[in-house]
Amino acid sequence: ENNPVFQQNQEVQEEDGQGLPETLQGESFPFLPFLLWMAVCMVMVLALLIAGICLGKRYRLKRRLRFLECPDIGQSIQYIFGYTVDMLRATHTLKKEKDLYDLSSPFYQWLGGDAGLFQDAFHLYQEARYSRHSMKEEDRRILLENKERIKEKIQEQSGLFKQAKDRFFHGIY
Repeated sequence: ENNPVFQQNQEVQEEDGQGLPETLQGESFPFLPFLLWMAVCMVMVLALLIAGICLGKRYRLKRRLRFLECPDIGQSIQYIFGYTVDMLRATHTLKKEKDLYDLSSPFYQWLGGDAGLFQDAFHLYQEARYSRHSMKEEDRRILLENKERIKEKIQEQSGLFKQAKDRFFHGIY
């Protein structure tokens, strides 16, 4: 304590009102910029990861939608109906597969005026899947119309956020 340099430093600190330890004297923590930089990097990586997942799902959806136009109409009908049912299940509109067969199910009540079109599409799907005769282009058009009507109905009953989530994050339509 008799060291003149120590006494001089102590006097300067007392004059400035800085008798506090160094870490509490208003100096920023030396690792704070590093932590901020790491946080920004982690957010960027997370954003890129989410964007990559969304782009991957959109790519798979685009590839799947190309199958709906395959030259074999019977196969195309099966793909279209399968996609329609997957869309209904992914949006929780169709709870159980057995609801497809029960005309009094909540699913057919949800369909309302489109229930007849859906039934026609369902019968055409069953015919394409289980019979050996060829299907017509008109049959495929009925299934495509059914798919579009159901997609529109799902979108009408969804909010903007849910539509964006279904379209981009889940890659449903």
